[in-house]
Amino acid sequence: VLSHEKEFDLALREIKAGRKCSCWSWFIFLVEPWVVNGEERGSGTNKFFCLRDPKPNNLQGTEAAKAFLRFKDRRVDLRRNYVQIVRVVLDQLSSKWEVTLQSLLGFLDAPKFVSSVKLFERVSRDRFDEEVNRVCMEVLERIDEKPAPTEGMQSP
Repeated sequence: VLSHEKEFDLALREIKAGRKCSCWSWFIFLVEPWVVNGEERGSGTNKFFCLRDPKPNNLQGTEAAKAFLRFKDRRVDLRRNYVQIVRVVLDQLSSKWEVTLQSLLGFLDAPKFVSSVKLFERVSRDRFDEEVNRVCMEVLERIDEKPAPTEGMQSP
């Protein structure tokens, strides 16, 4: 939460300006653990910042992502911030300029963004959070990606 609070305004300014320049995607575009054949993969940083459910489901992030969307205190509203920055990404992708995820976020963070949007689209289904679901679906449609399967499947 502290990293998110500290870096969110910078992240938003960079996306509005049309290019991510600094290192903040780990705690703004959160993902669940990256699991391949039942084993967690990815960098130490990815493992540290990913949304992880409590054991025995610690290779998933469904409940942690729902908790993220519910988290709000006097300093930060994680849900509001996520919706806001995803909308700004969508606005950039929908602009008259030829903006791609790679040109906006870089080739390393574009896949993380897609994984994040798929995660939050999945956990916001079934009326859990219709606004989050709607904005995530808009992004997925814009970038020609399919939503994640219902449970337990993740993108790298």
